[in-house]
Amino acid sequence: MPDRNGTVIVAGTTFPNLDTERAIIEPLGYSLIDGNALSEPELQEACRTAAAVLTDYFRCDAPRIAQLDQCKVICQYGVGYDMIDVDTATSAGIYVTCTPDYCVEELADHTMALLLSVARRIVRYDQLVRSGRWDYNDGMPIRRLSSCTLGLLGFGRAARAVAERACGFGLRLAAHDPFVDRDMFRAANVTENSLEELLRGADILSLHLPLTAETHHLIGAKELAQLRDGAIVVNTARGGVIDQIALQAELASGRLAGAALDVLEEEPPRSTDPLLDCQNTVLTPHAGFLSVESLESVQQQATEEVARVLNGDPPLFGVNTDRIRALKDASEGVTRP
Repeated sequence: MPDRNGTVIVAGTTFPNLDTERAIIEPLGYSLIDGNALSEPELQEACRTAAAVLTDYFRCDAPRIAQLDQCKVICQYGVGYDMIDVDTATSAGIYVTCTPDYCVEELADHTMALLLSVARRIVRYDQLVRSGRWDYNDGMPIRRLSSCTLGLLGFGRAARAVAERACGFGLRLAAHDPFVDRDMFRAANVTENSLEELLRGADILSLHLPLTAETHHLIGAKELAQLRDGAIVVNTARGGVIDQIALQAELASGRLAGAALDVLEEEPPRSTDPLLDCQNTVLTPHAGFLSVESLESVQQQATEEVARVLNGDPPLFGVNTDRIRALKDASEGVTRP
């Protein structure tokens, strides 16, 4: 039987309450601690006896993880887990998990909204009309969507939901993701491309990648230069996937038609960020995940992931489950076929 004692810390969140977490955690025999209400010294002390950590913007780096003497699992509210040092957690025998499907619909809807706002010059038109100008020619050139190719970089849950929606607009669809089975592309009627093919063929490039050491600045000056003249870039993934300085240079030159970004390398941006002065950009405040329903879902799913581990089972969406299992097998002298 799992050891039924200790605490579960919730930190770095802005939820109106933690009622969902308490309803799941406390019947298991654990106390729930709202880390947002603690001072830094109090939080450090609480970490020493925590059996689990639920985090949103609470950075679990190597020094923090070193304080988690009794921790079994760290769960990220959300899809990306770049706030967690997965390697250090793994070495400590701590599961790392997340909630990858809580906001798929919202992300897909937001991606399409951003795409359309730039492709149809919605925000620019709105600004001009409010300033007293009424001339549809100010938006040209505008391309017919059915004559354009949407390139999806990454083909996970959200990207596949975008593909479903984009079909209704007649967009040609291509995607690149070396970690997705080819049958997935065929089932979605999406052309599988290499990265170079995707970049060279996309009129609209939409990013759907986690931020890792491998994907940081994956789209830099070289990659942006491969895009067609007049291409549009949409990012609802993580800001660090794009070299933002290189993107701004391409936008300022006028070679790219525009960019729609829900995520930036620095959030919120500084007032001096040149992207804020680009007329051919649409920016939203990392809101692609957001809805009443998604917030309810992420609290439920994240806490259920923690409960699974506290009950002695592996998480459903573990980031390092195989590595944890291998470490346990090695310590117990177990050899698996």
